[in-house]
Amino acid sequence: MLCMALQTFKPQRERQEITVPKSPLLRTKLRSHTAAPQAEELRRSRTISSSRERPLSASTDRPLSGGSKGAAVAAATGKPVTTNPQPFQLKTEARGALHQDEMAAKLAAEEARARRLRRVTARPLPVTIDVPAVPQKPEPKPLTLPDPFELKSLARHETFEEKRRRQLQEEEEAARRAAEFKARPMHLGGPFAVHESEVPLTVPVDPHLATEERAVERHDFDAHVTEKIRREEEEKKRREELKRKQEEEATREYRKKLRFSARPMPNFEQPYFAMPSDKPLTNPKTPNFASKKIKKAARRDW
Repeated sequence: MLCMALQTFKPQRERQEITVPKSPLLRTKLRSHTAAPQAEELRRSRTISSSRERPLSASTDRPLSGGSKGAAVAAATGKPVTTNPQPFQLKTEARGALHQDEMAAKLAAEEARARRLRRVTARPLPVTIDVPAVPQKPEPKPLTLPDPFELKSLARHETFEEKRRRQLQEEEEAARRAAEFKARPMHLGGPFAVHESEVPLTVPVDPHLATEERAVERHDFDAHVTEKIRREEEEKKRREELKRKQEEEATREYRKKLRFSARPMPNFEQPYFAMPSDKPLTNPKTPNFASKKIKKAARRDW
């Protein structure tokens, strides 16, 4: 019975009422911008101001903490005070007025300039009509004679030409002196006799040329290459001969296999007896798979 009572027991919950939405009470509703507000708004503003206004201090007749002068008057008289809006003091308005003044001054200056340009002014009459208006032609001036430039390069060029001229004269003088004929003086002594030289005779020595050594080395190299080629040809002939013999032997064996030969009759005089084998019996073993190790490790973890 107790179990049934525990199973059927249900806690009784209190029935909650439906929430009715209400508009928030904002201080902006207390401000009146009209000269003749309606009676409902006056009553609502009086109720809110009387309920939310802080009490005044007994000594100073001011709010205990914070508040405004209008709220204090409303609390004292029980009537809301109408807010008198004051115009904003914005710097943009001052800048705008200054800009407007500048633009007006600029436009006035442009209009004055345009009026001056539109005004027609005639040329004044000459002082007298006896003097011609066109002046006399001035006397011609002499032509300008250009002066040559005094450049340092010209002086350097003249110095170089003078130096080159002297050098050529010296060379011509030396060539002229060298071309003059001068005979050797006449030999006044006895006849000329040839004396034997004391220097020993030159013994010729055969030169040692590297071409001879290179010729010997080249001969040895050519002989080595020739011997190598001969050995390669002999090895090639030997391999060809061995291959030919192997092919002939393979052909001979293949022809032997193609020839039919009957198996001989068995000899039934000596019957065949099967003998047991001497090898030990094979003991089967379970293969050691890695999956079993994984399963064992999983069991240990569980």
